[in-house]
Amino acid sequence: MASSSPSCNRRYDVFPSFSGSRISIVIFSNKYASSTWCLNELAEIHHCSKELDQMVIPVFYNVDPSEVRKQTGEFGKVFEETCKGKTDGEKQRWMQALAYVANMAGEDSRNWCDEANMIETIANDVSNKLITPSSDFGDFVGVEAHLERLNSILCLESEEVRMLGIIGPSGIGKTTIGRALFSSLSSQFHHCGFVSYKRTSRDDYGMKLCWEQQFLSEILCQKDLKIWHLGAVEQRLKHKKVLIVLDDVDDHEIVKTLVGHTGWFGFGSRIIVITQDKQLLKAHSIDLIYEVEFPSKDLALRMFCRSAFGENSPPSDFMTLAGKVAILAGNLPLGLTVLGSSLRGKDKFEWMEMLPRLQNGLDGKIEKTLRISYDELDGKDQDLFLYIACLFNGHKVTYIKNLLGESVNIGIKMLADKSLIRITTPHKTVQMHNLLQKLGKEIVRAESIYNPGKRRFLVDAKDIIDVFTDNTGTENVLGIYFNTSEINEPLLIGERSFEGMCNLQFIKFYKDWSRENSAGLYLPRGLVYLPRKLRLVYWDEYPLKCMPSNFRTEFLVKLKMENSKLEKLWEGIQPLRNLKKLRLDGSKKLKEIPNLSNAINLEKLNLCGCTSLVTLPSSIRNLGKLRKLTMEGCTKLEALPNDVILGSFDYINLSGCSRLRSFPRISRNVSGLVLDGTAIEEEDSVYIGNISGITNLDWSGCQVRCMPSNFNPEYLVGLTMRDSKLEKLWQGIKSLRNLKKMDLSRSENLKEIPNLSKATNLEYLCITGCTSLVILPSSISNLNNLKKLNMRGCTRLEVLPNDVNLESLYHLDLSECSRLRIFPQISIRISLLYLDDTAIEEVPSSIEYLYGLTTLMMRRCKRLKIVSPNLFKLKSLTVVNFSESGVVTELGDASMVATVRLNAQQVNLCGEHFYWPYRILTVCAKNCESLQIISHSFLNLMSSLELHNCFNLDQDMRELIIKSEFNYVILPGREVPAYFMHQAGSSCLHFYLPHIPLSQKIWVFKACILLEPPTDPNDHSGIVGVRWYFRGKSSVHHFNVDVDSCKMDHLVMFHFWLNLREANDPPSEVDYKHVEFKFFHHNYGCSASCITNGAKRCTQTCTLSLERIKGCGVRLLNVSPSPYGAAEICETEYKQQFGEKYNVEKTERSKKRKRITSGTNEEDINLPGQISNTGPTTPHLELSLWEGEASARVSSRSKLMSPSVSSGNFHGDGASLSLSVSPSYLYMEEEALCVDTMITELQDGETPIKNSSSPPKLFNFLR
Repeated sequence: MASSSPSCNRRYDVFPSFSGSRISIVIFSNKYASSTWCLNELAEIHHCSKELDQMVIPVFYNVDPSEVRKQTGEFGKVFEETCKGKTDGEKQRWMQALAYVANMAGEDSRNWCDEANMIETIANDVSNKLITPSSDFGDFVGVEAHLERLNSILCLESEEVRMLGIIGPSGIGKTTIGRALFSSLSSQFHHCGFVSYKRTSRDDYGMKLCWEQQFLSEILCQKDLKIWHLGAVEQRLKHKKVLIVLDDVDDHEIVKTLVGHTGWFGFGSRIIVITQDKQLLKAHSIDLIYEVEFPSKDLALRMFCRSAFGENSPPSDFMTLAGKVAILAGNLPLGLTVLGSSLRGKDKFEWMEMLPRLQNGLDGKIEKTLRISYDELDGKDQDLFLYIACLFNGHKVTYIKNLLGESVNIGIKMLADKSLIRITTPHKTVQMHNLLQKLGKEIVRAESIYNPGKRRFLVDAKDIIDVFTDNTGTENVLGIYFNTSEINEPLLIGERSFEGMCNLQFIKFYKDWSRENSAGLYLPRGLVYLPRKLRLVYWDEYPLKCMPSNFRTEFLVKLKMENSKLEKLWEGIQPLRNLKKLRLDGSKKLKEIPNLSNAINLEKLNLCGCTSLVTLPSSIRNLGKLRKLTMEGCTKLEALPNDVILGSFDYINLSGCSRLRSFPRISRNVSGLVLDGTAIEEEDSVYIGNISGITNLDWSGCQVRCMPSNFNPEYLVGLTMRDSKLEKLWQGIKSLRNLKKMDLSRSENLKEIPNLSKATNLEYLCITGCTSLVILPSSISNLNNLKKLNMRGCTRLEVLPNDVNLESLYHLDLSECSRLRIFPQISIRISLLYLDDTAIEEVPSSIEYLYGLTTLMMRRCKRLKIVSPNLFKLKSLTVVNFSESGVVTELGDASMVATVRLNAQQVNLCGEHFYWPYRILTVCAKNCESLQIISHSFLNLMSSLELHNCFNLDQDMRELIIKSEFNYVILPGREVPAYFMHQAGSSCLHFYLPHIPLSQKIWVFKACILLEPPTDPNDHSGIVGVRWYFRGKSSVHHFNVDVDSCKMDHLVMFHFWLNLREANDPPSEVDYKHVEFKFFHHNYGCSASCITNGAKRCTQTCTLSLERIKGCGVRLLNVSPSPYGAAEICETEYKQQFGEKYNVEKTERSKKRKRITSGTNEEDINLPGQISNTGPTTPHLELSLWEGEASARVSSRSKLMSPSVSSGNFHGDGASLSLSVSPSYLYMEEEALCVDTMITELQDGETPIKNSSSPPKLFNFLR
């Protein structure tokens, strides 16, 4: 067993200078690898780059970077010569370093005509990399990305003078970014200054003179500088290249006085103004603006962790808590830093104690910083800020303007310019940061700390309960915002509770519908008074039958009473000139709508689900501005007023109005019409021709056999007529130039599709379940924009049009077209092709032209006989499923060469990035009870293997699978194989590890679980995994897999890493060599905490699923600082370290297994790695199937492939072949192939895999 740890211990003695360097330049030549000293240096640079974040610049001097990366060509020959006599550990370390460094961005001398220019470029690159922000900004995570973007905007190469504004809300890090930028750029300017000034005097002239004097003194480094008149800045700096940063600017005069014009400064100058006020920048024609955005969720967590833990990530047991606190800070850097500092050094219990306080309050330091921006607003804008913070955060601008008046438009723009709110696009929604929202609520709370009834806004549930319980509301209250789901007991509201709140304008009593069994509000004596000035009444589940008799609505703008107990709103006619929206949806007892003749500005009326409503009042004729009427699910509605024509209508939804028999005639300008589920009769359908500009029509379930002749679909964009009685849509050819979507699914009487030659923009056509349809019209050849065609279940369809190539079609579903015999060929761009349950007999050779095909589903195709091998030439193919298909008698020429596509798979481990092998296939062969052998060339492609109920699998095949490398394997078995040295007859086992340096980061294990079949058919368990405990640390590895279809005991085997840096639990009482494993088997429905924290938190159902584990086993495969250079533990060492219990069986079966593994002498071996040719044959072949796997040694006299297609390393006397993994190797992208209960008749020849750099052409199927 090779180990690099001794060299690791000596590295700083041998190369003391590297660890202190910030950057290394590595110059590769053809002879570079001839020096062991150079290679050792490179390995140390590799270590410093990964462990110390040292920068590396590779320079390739007359050598191909790929030859360095892969150790091929002339460079590879020199490298191989140097490696002779060296240990495997040394060689692997060098290979890792070469691959790692050669994969970095650098310079290739072959791309330069002049070496001097290349050297100058490298020097500039080094200079730029070394000019970084000072360490003062090291804790500001993400500052580098800001600087990169700012440098791009500033364009320092240009000689023009540039002014740049940096804007963003308080606390987002503008000043920190500005200081870091100043620090990184100041060395490139003759004069520079980072300054911040505030107005301290009412004397404008004197104030400006003072600013100029201080400013020039700072820029010119002249302490006692005196000026006597304004304009000195332009005179003194006109010919000087300067860098000026004005920070925290809130006064127009500061910009005007100090940096009024670009002409005041010399060529190449850069002026940066940091402010919250975008309007200030616009006023001074500063067009280059950099808006500091809130950091991403991941970056925010890093910021918080840097303050709370001094690390980039939280300890495992703080992960959830850290995430919650980061969310409370709303991704605001100031909040993240302050909250992190306040929690630093505290234990988990203290964190949990502080969490409610952080949720409800605002840290004093954060409040002080944010309050400055609020205090600078004038009175009206301060009021608007509080309205948004307490009532309107997250609402559209139009909604706020409707409720507060058009005059607030200026204030909204002002708040947005000062970064106190954001207006999101495209819906123009107002968003206020949650810390600013907390600030607003805290300002309101401070108005009357001990008597909430005297505040302007009531937003806290506890305060609202107190006010209604004690009846302490006053005229100060303007708005109530109450989530009734937050109370555990019904809140009693008296009949006169609102009398004291005479100025109340906004009531919002809303319910979080995701919470069940919430208590709600209780009005046992009804309600006799609501304030006259109400503009918004939003009351979910209003419990009374009618509004108060004295309720006045003259100021009412919106009335929303969803799921109320209302039977009617009010008696008589109300003044409703301001009402714009009326929503009573879900009010099942509502029997009538009041007279709305005065609601002349009503725009939206929603009566969805009012199942007791029979008709609408004729007064709706006065609703001249009504645009949207929604009456979905009004099952008792029989008719709409006939004598009413409203020109403003653009949307009517009458879906599910099952008693409605007459066509609605209340508008001729409707653009959206939903009539599905109505009972409109055929003779009444003619009125649809009176609607001239309809764009979206949903008439699913319509009773007409053909659309009326006067129907004009010219403006239609979407047409949906599912479950209709249609026999045909219309006669003749219609203009359909706007049509994009047509859905006629389950129209069982439909016999023909109309001529679609003019539907040139149609993108989606769905005719699923049209069982009378026999053929598609040839006019579909004109559908050049058609992307999805769904004809599933068209049971009479026999053929598709010939000579058609739909150039945009990527999704075609012809499943269950049981008479379809010919493979569809209507587009070469198809990506997803579904042909399940068809009568297709052959997958033709022309399938190779479907170059974009990723998925082919042909399950239960009982007549399928021939599958052309050209199918597997397709480069993008990822999923093929022929399960439960007929007898496949021909799969093409078995001698055809299969190829495998390779891709890089990068994973994050211990905070470092490694390339880890990922094979191409997840193979499912469930219920293939006759399956005995899997070809080795096919086996080598698999990443995971599911062999549920494959009871006849050859024993030697089983042994090979057990000892091979997969993500996971499932196969029948009655006991844990002896291959797993450490075993237990339960779900838990423990043992002592061998004497291996505990400084290693990664330990690789292979595990096996013996599961009995489920006894309960409702036991949908599918999460399998292990929880390990070692040296007081623990972690969990789990994955999803189907184990419910097993008819008898099965084995589940998988690999996992033991990462010594992970820890969730407090230290346990174990010594440093003791390791414990607890295996589990959970239901899909188990919570995350159930899986993460172990069985102690499982539900009873889940606990029962754990009892299915009859035994378990573990085998230690390797230990390593990373998955590369792993010190493989071979069988002999296993026996020495773990005792005689381990015994390698050598039987006749294993000889047969060797033949399966090595193949015949005509076959080539294809496994990851590099080969150098040492002769035509080898008497001994050592196969290390995956890195870290115990070797499987087999005999062979296979002819070796040439070096150009080789995949392993010969060594020693030329009689041994070691196949291992290089970190630069590109691995296979996962694909899936399912062959459930498929009957296969394959030719005897096995298809070799010869080239590992091209896509799959022919899979060796299971036999």
